[in-house]
Amino acid sequence: MPITINGIGTHYYFKRNLVSNPGVCEHCRRAATLSDYDVGLFFVVVYIPVIPLGRQMIIGECNACGMHRAMPLKQWEQLREQAISNGLNQLGQAPNSAEAALSLLATYSMFNQLADAWDLAAAIRATHGADYDTMLALGTWFESRQHAAEANDCFQAAVRIDPERISSKRIRLFDAMEAKKNSEVQSLANALVEDRQGGHEGVLLLAAKFLLQQQKFEEAYALLKKLLEKYPELKKDKEIRRSAREAEQGVGLPTTLVPPKKLGMLD
Repeated sequence: MPITINGIGTHYYFKRNLVSNPGVCEHCRRAATLSDYDVGLFFVVVYIPVIPLGRQMIIGECNACGMHRAMPLKQWEQLREQAISNGLNQLGQAPNSAEAALSLLATYSMFNQLADAWDLAAAIRATHGADYDTMLALGTWFESRQHAAEANDCFQAAVRIDPERISSKRIRLFDAMEAKKNSEVQSLANALVEDRQGGHEGVLLLAAKFLLQQQKFEEAYALLKKLLEKYPELKKDKEIRRSAREAEQGVGLPTTLVPPKKLGMLD
């Protein structure tokens, strides 16, 4: 990043070609708006640009912390052209390959070639709509671009192809909560708890909270009990502790799922 002391140093001027997208900052780890743009880097005296030092490509500037990566614009343009050319060649050699198409989609997105990315995404949907993994990956891409309707269409296509895959059950769980299908929520949540690969703690907590909102205290208690038996480290989590207490109170039990914290520790 440019450094200026007492008005003397380096500074950015003349921002161009701004493209902003939602994302997670690699520096502060917060959800934020990340911006790419090219800008002139100047040596400044009393904040007045004096000597141009070349144009820079600013990559992933976070609107929360201001951190970003930078490289010479010409170098970035060369990388972009080479990466896209490689991706097009790979897809040309294997035009029916979903993997090659998704790889090119990721490359377009990385370099903010959004019009090309959108056209390619539409082509992938049309060509590989019967492939489970492709629909799941494409739905995730649409979701990352905040195109909720298109993401949902892809996720639902994946569910229709194979409703019993664990990823499908996660999708179905969200659908069941939205439709307030209590018994289906409980059944799908139990299936996720039993999944050996794990990694479903967040969605399971949402399911437990949903059951509590529906005043299904016994079902919420049973789900939280299984969750804490599998992931005992979650007993330290404030949201888990609050939900566990609410479930215990709902079924008329003393605190058993989460032991009280030691004296002097705040909850």
